[in-house]
Amino acid sequence: MTDDVSILLTVHNKQDIVGVVLDGIFNNISRSVEEVIVVLDGCTDKTKEIVNYFPYDTSKIYYGVYETPDLNETLANNYGLRFCASKYTIIVQDDCVIQEPDFDKRMIKPFNVVPNLLAVSGRDAVDTRILNGKLDYYNCGGVDANTPRNIFSIRDAVNRSPLMLHNARAEKLGYFDPDFAPLDSDDVDLSIRGYKEYGYRVGSYVINYYSPLSWGTTRNNPNSARIWEASMIKNHKLIVNRHYDFIVGKKHSQDIIIP
Repeated sequence: MTDDVSILLTVHNKQDIVGVVLDGIFNNISRSVEEVIVVLDGCTDKTKEIVNYFPYDTSKIYYGVYETPDLNETLANNYGLRFCASKYTIIVQDDCVIQEPDFDKRMIKPFNVVPNLLAVSGRDAVDTRILNGKLDYYNCGGVDANTPRNIFSIRDAVNRSPLMLHNARAEKLGYFDPDFAPLDSDDVDLSIRGYKEYGYRVGSYVINYYSPLSWGTTRNNPNSARIWEASMIKNHKLIVNRHYDFIVGKKHSQDIIIP
């Protein structure tokens, strides 16, 4: 298998911005991208019509659109990942507009340098600790504007989006754990399970993207915000209960120059 790439976009009711998000993907992918997979996750607005009639060149790339009931983020990503046939998949969230030309080629670079790599975030990576009895993220890699762009920051865990996964390794772990549904911290759990079970490493190698806070469903919908907050509290406790020894153990921080 060559270094081919799938793009996975799961969407829930984003009729106002889904066209811009798709433009960001299609305008910035390289020829290494074999397919763009879109999962319509319980959409009840006009997102489906926009996605289905989005202009694309079928002679150059496969564009697959699938529908699910309202699974929410964790389960919708697991559903979509099973359709991704390439060696790598980049998960793009539905409020993230890619602005980096050939972003897939940039994100794949650490995989060619760092052995046993599971995931690369184009956003950030974090170390974990217990602070005042709760899970805390610190030593964030990849978000400081003063950090050179050729630095790959290995940390305990990565955050999406965008997030590139080595498909075979992610599949070996069973993808994201459904216990973390509907959303939040499943990427942290995946990272830690990868370290613990197979010695996989994760890190951040930032790309340019646009994702204003006002676009996030959990931020502009009071009911969704309550669901997110409850899920976050539940899942942080779950992370601590499952991975306490890892969290309080030796850190994995390392900054590597990517040629």
